[in-house]
Amino acid sequence: MSIGPGGSRVLVTGGAGFIGSFIVDQMIEAGADHVTIVDDFVRGRHENLVDAVGTGRVEVVEGDIRDAALVDRLTDGCDLVFHQAALRVTQSAEEPLRAIQVMVNGTQNVLEAARKYGVKKIAAASTASVYGDPSYLPMDELHPFNNRTLYGAAKIANEQILRAYNEMYGLEYVMFRPFNVYGPRMDVFGAYTEVMIRWLERLGIAPTTFAIPLGQSNNWSAANTAAAREAGYTTIYAQAEETRPAGTVARTFVTCWDGDRVFKAALGGAFDRWEEWV
Repeated sequence: MSIGPGGSRVLVTGGAGFIGSFIVDQMIEAGADHVTIVDDFVRGRHENLVDAVGTGRVEVVEGDIRDAALVDRLTDGCDLVFHQAALRVTQSAEEPLRAIQVMVNGTQNVLEAARKYGVKKIAAASTASVYGDPSYLPMDELHPFNNRTLYGAAKIANEQILRAYNEMYGLEYVMFRPFNVYGPRMDVFGAYTEVMIRWLERLGIAPTTFAIPLGQSNNWSAANTAAAREAGYTTIYAQAEETRPAGTVARTFVTCWDGDRVFKAALGGAFDRWEEWV
């Protein structure tokens, strides 16, 4: 189903967070009539939403998706739902009961409200963690679930519940399994930060990144690189697999802009079946 955000009313769970706030920006830019954000602000930040709120088309609600009545009220009248609210991997391990309550029961609250009010489509975040340790490389969408974490288990449950709601009620949806998203607004100081930040800390590098797009590393000027380093940035070189030096280790990362463009593309029918993933 192709659904344009223009003129739509949109709900974004976890909308004050790293990825969620960029989704909010994209929906506003695409002409959404109104965007409602629900976030408990454990990791979300009001400063991520300053520009969006300034448009007058964004409502920010501090709340928890475990509150079924709140989710029901906020979903009423919405055309589209972006479901981003979740705990991080480490927090899920430390607080397993809360992880299940938020990521399984909370997700069910979102889906039930979407079904009740006839939401046209849900775009939801799963995780590459469902793959666990690779059985083969490179991994693809058909790779088996080798997950060993509670976080990944909850995300697998989300995928299956969404699939069941589609089968039972015709609720249109698409889920994505992104790898290591990075960019501005990522949490670099909290207790539950992205893996990239932990690596930089281990290397003794300031947790701020400066990305060079794929294909531009050879053309990036020395002056630009020097200026970035002087400003306290770490330079990350994107390099194609075939040109990477033998014996080196590579890890897949996705910029926040690319990740959010994919979520937006899902509404336009670029991904219409549950089997299609990134």
